[in-house]
Amino acid sequence: MPKIIKYLIPLLITAGSAHAQKIKSMEFSFQKKTDILMVFAGEMGVSVIPDQSISGTTSFHFENLTAREAFEEFLAAEELYAEEKNSVIHVSAVYVSKNPSTQKLTVYGKNVLTEDFIKRISSAEEKTIVFDPLPEERITLNIKEESISTVLEICTLRLEGFTLEEEESYFYIKKSGENRSSKKSKLISRNEELYSCCIDGELLNDVLEQFFSLSDTGRSVLTPDTLRVPCLHARDKTFTQMLSLITENAGCSFSKKDGIWFIFEDSRKSGNIHCRETETFSLHHSTAQEILKILPSDLISHLSVKPGKNSSTLTAYGTETELKLLKDALKKTDIPDLSTVKIISIKNTQAEKILPLLPRNLFSTEPLLIAEQNAIMITEKEENLEPIYSCIEALDRAKPAEEVKLKYIKTEDLFSKLPPSVEAGWIKDSGYPNLIFYTGPEEKKEIFLKELSAVDRPRPQIRYQMLAVQYNGGKGTSVKKTASVKRLDADKCSSFTGELSNITSLAFNVIDSFGWQFAASLNSQISENRARIFTDTTLTSISGEEVRFQNTDTYRYLEYEYETASGITAATGVTQQITSGLIVSIKGWVSGDSMITMDVNATISKQNSDSSSQIPSTSERVVNSHIRTKSGKSIVISGLIKEDENDNKSRTPFLSRIPVIGKLFEQNVSSKEKTEIEIYIIPVLVTDENEERKTAAGLYEYLMET
Repeated sequence: MPKIIKYLIPLLITAGSAHAQKIKSMEFSFQKKTDILMVFAGEMGVSVIPDQSISGTTSFHFENLTAREAFEEFLAAEELYAEEKNSVIHVSAVYVSKNPSTQKLTVYGKNVLTEDFIKRISSAEEKTIVFDPLPEERITLNIKEESISTVLEICTLRLEGFTLEEEESYFYIKKSGENRSSKKSKLISRNEELYSCCIDGELLNDVLEQFFSLSDTGRSVLTPDTLRVPCLHARDKTFTQMLSLITENAGCSFSKKDGIWFIFEDSRKSGNIHCRETETFSLHHSTAQEILKILPSDLISHLSVKPGKNSSTLTAYGTETELKLLKDALKKTDIPDLSTVKIISIKNTQAEKILPLLPRNLFSTEPLLIAEQNAIMITEKEENLEPIYSCIEALDRAKPAEEVKLKYIKTEDLFSKLPPSVEAGWIKDSGYPNLIFYTGPEEKKEIFLKELSAVDRPRPQIRYQMLAVQYNGGKGTSVKKTASVKRLDADKCSSFTGELSNITSLAFNVIDSFGWQFAASLNSQISENRARIFTDTTLTSISGEEVRFQNTDTYRYLEYEYETASGITAATGVTQQITSGLIVSIKGWVSGDSMITMDVNATISKQNSDSSSQIPSTSERVVNSHIRTKSGKSIVISGLIKEDENDNKSRTPFLSRIPVIGKLFEQNVSSKEKTEIEIYIIPVLVTDENEERKTAAGLYEYLMET
């Protein structure tokens, strides 16, 4: 249950029951009636049970009464009825009694839902009353000594479309037609993007229904149907401001998720206990109207500051701390010659930072900070204002922007991911890709530059050494007899002798990557035309970006389309193209431990030699790999295998043309050709131009070193 706002000061009484002690003062301001009853229950030390007919909020104040006396006064003021059974007090907004002699009912109730009347009547009469869903119509009844049927007829008079049917053992309030609901008054209006409202005790659901229908926004209301907005008059507020005012006055909160506004009851807003009291302040030099023009508007509205019974007093309602703030403000404003009170707005910095820097010898009274307006209020004679203005102007100068040059990253990259120490408003775009202006506090500048140095670094580069080899009929493992390894006993090392003329001309360092056996085998297969170098290249890219290699042939052909118009068929041609060859794309990035992770996509396509179709056909082989390796370590992409079937026909000249026996001089030869392409890649993290020079030019130096 939400707590109740109250101010409680018990009198010191040495004798008597604690619950009989008089309470000096207690005040409730726009609190739920049910919550106020719970406070009285706690003060009296008894159980109080309100029924569902009690709803809405109210204000109530009493002085010098016991809790029981205040409870009875509250019931009388709100026209509530209490009945005590077994030391439990049942409270209702409906009173129903039955005269045993006449068997007639007496019913009282003010501004109560019809459904609540019917339920109490059914309970008092001990008779079943069945009813269809009733509209939320509130009525006031004052009925004395009438039969139950007459009472129910009176209850249903305002329920349009409902009729009362009486049976021997029950009554039935039946919906006989469509209920023509009365048009709700216009509570909220909209002018472009601003909203205004005039609400006095309306149901929260009705207010929200009108508000969200004007804004065409989805909402979900998670509050009781009985919540009301006590009193709210506002003009020209934004959507969020108006929603905040409505929910705040109804004791609710709101949030937004996936484009839907959720409104829910908030116990912290609807009933937090604050010690509040009313205090009257006497003014000595100014009128209440003059003071109200000077005091901050937020302070006036929050404390409900109003003129007193005469023009020389102010009345305020709030907590002890809030009233003290008002008292301090009055000391600085309620002085002779009120015309010298000035509010100076601070434009370029925060007023709370400037206030301690102002020399106190410039002021005859202490200056006052107005934080919500970012301003300083002073009270001085006109001849003393000029030095104060000059001092504030000197302190409130706009800080000159300081240029900061970016070395490696762009301005747009910095704005997308700002360092944690800097706010977006502190950095201004210069229009150049590598220059920004810093306008933030000086004490934050060093931290920003330190964090910027950690971000403004060059992205690593990766060099990809790539070799693609096509093997015909599969890979061979034999080495020519001219290649041999001989152990030298003198220094216990081996000597390699062989021909590697087809390998040494490559930029790809085959020997270092795969050893002499693989190099000799590849050299032998190239010599015997069982392997050929498809590509031998070096690519360089920035970490995180894609690099692409393409070695293709493009074949263009004319594709005919036939159109018939006026009985004439005409052929038109559209030029198409087929691209075949090798396409390799590599996207790699460098991790913190200098490992290189790559996404490699390799596609090999070939145009088929089949001429039976007008449109040429192609075949493709695609391999996608996700690989991680150390810098300088080779990887192999394989699996690009294809078998081609070739049919060759040979004929003997002249003899093959002889009828019947010419077939004897023709020969059909079918063959299968298996090809495989393997791609070898060595990713190298580029750290210095003088490092990693093991290319074809450095192969001799490498062999000499090993």
